[in-house]
Amino acid sequence: EELLNKNYSKAFKLTEHAQEIFIRENSSKNISICLSLLGVLQYFQDKKKYIKSLILLNDGKYLAECINNVTAKILNEFSFAEIDFNEGNLKEAALHYENDKLYAQNQDEYNLLSFIEAKIQKIKERNLLSKKRDPLIALLKIGQAVSAETNIDVLLKVIVEETKSAIQADRCSVFLYDKKNEELWSKVALGMDSQEIRFPADKGLAGHVVKTGETINIKDAYSDKRFNKEIDLQTGYKTKTILCMPIKNLNQQIIGAFQVLNKIDGEFSEEDEDLLVAIGSSAGIALENAQLFKQQKEMFIEQ
Repeated sequence: EELLNKNYSKAFKLTEHAQEIFIRENSSKNISICLSLLGVLQYFQDKKKYIKSLILLNDGKYLAECINNVTAKILNEFSFAEIDFNEGNLKEAALHYENDKLYAQNQDEYNLLSFIEAKIQKIKERNLLSKKRDPLIALLKIGQAVSAETNIDVLLKVIVEETKSAIQADRCSVFLYDKKNEELWSKVALGMDSQEIRFPADKGLAGHVVKTGETINIKDAYSDKRFNKEIDLQTGYKTKTILCMPIKNLNQQIIGAFQVLNKIDGEFSEEDEDLLVAIGSSAGIALENAQLFKQQKEMFIEQ
């Protein structure tokens, strides 16, 4: 009600308080709803926090899908749609509102159906489509692609390709942390398709972020002492800019690292860093689940 009345500050505080209660009650449905609402409310309070809002919405989406709760999905679609609508991404907003309309026709606890239909009509009347690159689309595509994928090799390729596209970079690598052997490994790195590479977990930029949890954003690789020029000499590749960041699981434990190379237009920005955090929110959970699935499969075969 406070959201619809545009009293965003009060609504945000009420939702934060409600989330604390639902966490104590272990109510997944209501935690998901709160995450979605906190995301959209944070956006309306300060639109500069666009990417941070998407992180909250993406977490709410993942939880809603895990428990398969219609009401949680309605509030999540509604929150995504509201942000898209206000950003001028009308095509994407319409898709969310249409999804919401289907959900709400079966279950509409918050009486949003008439509001949703009015927004759909408004979009049709304006008949405008945004052409700007929208980070939200990248998050949705990655979320959809990784939600049911259990093959770790396929998953790595999907994450790499979608991240490269979203960040507008020339290359992307995903390194996973093998804690038992204290190594980082990947089958998708530096343009290679299937060859697995492994190296000590304390080596290179990826090793540094895995061990420290820091984000490294290098504007000029060859003038930075942390960059190993030998890799370029071996591959013939010319590295200019680098964005390297840890990947974390649901418990905020580091399970790997992103390494994104050569921003297509200029340097990696703060917005790129925020977007990579948001992508990592989905990717980290999916990668950990895929690794657990692989381990269970191997144990089953052994038995």
